[in-house]
Amino acid sequence: MKSIQRTETRTMLDKKVIAQYKNTNIDAASAMTDISGKKILMGFWHNWTSEPGQGYQQGLFKEMALTDIKEAYNVVAVAFMKGAGIPTFKPYNLSDEAFRAQVAALNAQNRAVLISLGGADAHIELHAGQEESLAYEIIRLVEVYGFDGLDIDLEQSAITFADNRTVLPAALKMVREYYKTEGKHFIISMAPEFPYLRAPARDTPLLTPLLKEIIIFFPFLKEALALLTSFRSGGAYLSYIDALEGVYDFIAPQYYNQGGDGIWVDELNLWVTQNNDAHKKSFLYYLTDSLIHGTRGFTKIPANKFAIGLPSNNDGAATGYVINAEDVKYALDRLEAEGNPIRGLMTWSVNWDAGKDKTGKEYDWEFANRYGYLTGGETPAPEKPSAPAELTLSMQTKESVTLIWRLSESARPILHYNLFKNDKLTGNPTAPPFVDKNVSPGAVYDYRISATDTEGNTSDLSPVLKVYMDQDQTPSKPTDLKATDITAYSVSFKWTASAGSIRQYLVYRNEMRIAIVDAPQTTYTDAGLAPSTEYSYKIIAQSPNGRFSDASDPLTVTTEFESEGDVTVWAPGVQYQIGQRVTHQDITYKCIQAHRSIPEWSPEQPGSASLWELIGRSTASKH
Repeated sequence: MKSIQRTETRTMLDKKVIAQYKNTNIDAASAMTDISGKKILMGFWHNWTSEPGQGYQQGLFKEMALTDIKEAYNVVAVAFMKGAGIPTFKPYNLSDEAFRAQVAALNAQNRAVLISLGGADAHIELHAGQEESLAYEIIRLVEVYGFDGLDIDLEQSAITFADNRTVLPAALKMVREYYKTEGKHFIISMAPEFPYLRAPARDTPLLTPLLKEIIIFFPFLKEALALLTSFRSGGAYLSYIDALEGVYDFIAPQYYNQGGDGIWVDELNLWVTQNNDAHKKSFLYYLTDSLIHGTRGFTKIPANKFAIGLPSNNDGAATGYVINAEDVKYALDRLEAEGNPIRGLMTWSVNWDAGKDKTGKEYDWEFANRYGYLTGGETPAPEKPSAPAELTLSMQTKESVTLIWRLSESARPILHYNLFKNDKLTGNPTAPPFVDKNVSPGAVYDYRISATDTEGNTSDLSPVLKVYMDQDQTPSKPTDLKATDITAYSVSFKWTASAGSIRQYLVYRNEMRIAIVDAPQTTYTDAGLAPSTEYSYKIIAQSPNGRFSDASDPLTVTTEFESEGDVTVWAPGVQYQIGQRVTHQDITYKCIQAHRSIPEWSPEQPGSASLWELIGRSTASKH
């Protein structure tokens, strides 16, 4: 069987046109930096003035010269090339010559400087027939400023607008071919938001938990729902990836500003969201694993051409900041251990990395200090495993106690667990469950557990689990149920634990069970409520052998009132400010990034989580 080869017509650029702005002064910026085979730490640089309140938490980014960027960043993307017609670039505070000198200084340190095309607020509109014009402009910018390549950072409607998906790849190929004739390699990269990398995949479709439930009961709908999901979620960047297959150097998807979007992981039986810090380690690993293998509903990007994009801090993005650097290291180490080392990391942005929060506290290059080891800095000291969570009873008899717990997470394999009873080591299980048969009637035991990895690092101890050996005791009813926080859309409350051996608490709202809280936790937040509405709550305790307590005394609360003057109906063409609330399709949203609205940025659209935070059902929708 003969192989099928892709053929395409290549347009040769007119060297006479290029000669008009060809650089003739030889400096370090004249030779394009070679980053092939290197790990990368990429940071975006702001080409605009810093003003108070521009951060998502009202912080202030630092204006700086390219030469002030910490050396750990070996790839710098200048933001942005944009504008009406053929997009372009001009330094905001320097002459062309001074800016090129800074690029040359980084090139002399073997650091690449790219020009980034697009940005969140950029309207890029290219039409068929403009391929050569765009290629000439990119080459002009390279010759004037010394750029080593171009990063595609089209967002929102610009991704699919006009003929962008065909004109831009064609122009980039022309530029690549032109510099190849000079013995240089023009770098091509992309920084898409991860939802735009979804692809139709009938064998492993991306399914939300709701669609997952539908398929369980109606399996014949699997194919239709998979197709529907892929259409809804995008895949808008696939045109660029396909057109530049075998051409692009790396892709750094943005793992931020996507709110509750995420990935369904069968291995965890869990919808792992981008904005859930408790699952951050799993999100980083499983989304990357999906993208480098083309599984779980995503397109495939080779591991050696893949970098994870993260915000430098909470001012750099509304969501996505990684609180614990060990979560990132865990994902990188696990991928490498499995034979899939990725290229590195990207961040928005170097200016925020060197910026300060709203109180004036410096961020002090936290991102570069955390992850600079990728490009030659010191490797961070290994951290101990996380403490085993949710130690609880799974079964209790007169002769034994059976304990289970949530597994610890660690960059290294867990060797064993250390189970303590009344502060004395009672066993070293390698996994749950653990059965303790050395028990006596009427006794009370305090259990705690820790984890030890293969390098001898031991976690902190878990909270105490108190076990009463009076098997037949019915739990006392939970007491002192009271609200701790009430908003228009949620109620938080707590209660005093029941006496006796407790497995879990059942939470009821208006006589309907809405949640199960594992002991020893005695708090709960009920979200997604309607404003100005009365709700009644009660709590029932359940013992390990299935005995139920009496219900707690009821707690009756009314959610806060939110006046119609504070919430408007979303509409296109409106300038929305941070904190402003709107209703759209009976749902209330809060603006988290100032912008002028367009239909493609309505709150329910994929990718709009960088603009809108979902609050809950609107007052008019109480179903």
